[in-house]
Order: sequence, then structure tokens, then C-alpha cells
Amino acid sequence: HTLTISIGLGLAASVLAIQAAPAGAEPAPAYAVAERIPIADGGFDYATFDPAHRRLYISRSPGVLAMDVDAKTITAHLADGQATHESLVLDGGKMLLITDSASNSAHLVDALTGKLLAEIPTGQKPDAAVFDPASGLALTMNGKSGDATLVDPAKQKAVGTIAVGGDLEFAAADGAGKVF
Repeated sequence: HTLTISIGLGLAASVLAIQAAPAGAEPAPAYAVAERIPIADGGFDYATFDPAHRRLYISRSPGVLAMDVDAKTITAHLADGQATHESLVLDGGKMLLITDSASNSAHLVDALTGKLLAEIPTGQKPDAAVFDPASGLALTMNGKSGDATLVDPAKQKAVGTIAVGGDLEFAAADGAGKVF
């Protein structure tokens, strides 16, 4: 498979092209709904899986819910927030960084109890967040202000801002110090 990404006009125009699999390639696996686990309806955004604790975190309008994927139990309201978007797993699953666009902040919480550890001001309308293992920093992608806030999880505070431009949403880190 070949993956080509072209970016032009800042981040406003993106083109993604995936070359078709060669003839004789294995067919794609079939996916199907295995079962349904009821949770409260409402505004949802990113879902993040923590492999260390086998928990799924789902960001919602009123906060974050957590699901133990093995026991299939739900913690309907793990952490507070007004308009949460990302629940980024940090520190081996001990902590979550939760973006909240209503308060223009990132909440650092204990991942198991939901206890607030720190509230960190960000740019306007933080959406996605990504962890860069090379620097040890998390970055929030602030959609309305077009910048990224650099968060040091160990110090539990913002340590900088990078002006990017555009209406930021999602990001990815390559593990070697680059964030796209």
C-alpha cells in the first residue's frame, strides 16, 4: 500500500490518496457489531483506549465516561467538563488530559478516580490533544485561536504556545519530536 498526503494552503486543503491493494492481496477483515453496551445519549467526541488498564474513555458534553472493556462496566461520569473533546491517556494510564472548549482549558485528572489534579489554560476552543514522547509534552490543538498549547504533564502546567494558523482539530506525533 502507498499512502500520500499533500497539504496546501496551510492546513485548509488536504488531499489523501491511498493506492489500491495489489491483485491477490488478502481481503480486508470483516467487522460486525459483537454486542451493544448501553450508555447515556448525548454529545460525544473522541474515544480513547488505555491498553494498560483496558479502559475506554469517551469525551462528552457534560464530562468524560469510562468503560472497563473486559467487565463491560460503565463509570457514567468519571470527570467533569462542560464541552470535552479529547481524553488523552498519559503517564502509563495514571492520568488523563481532557480538553474542554467551553472553559478554554485542559483538565489533568487521575485516570482511575477522575479527581482533578490541575486546570491548565489553553488557547480558544481546544479540541484534540497529542502526546510527544520525545519532549514529554502534550499539545492541545486549539481550533478557534489556531495555536497549540504545550503542556508539561509532570509539572502540570502550560509551558508554551505555538502559532500554527487555521482551524486546528486533530494531530499526530511521530515519536521523534515531530507533530503533524
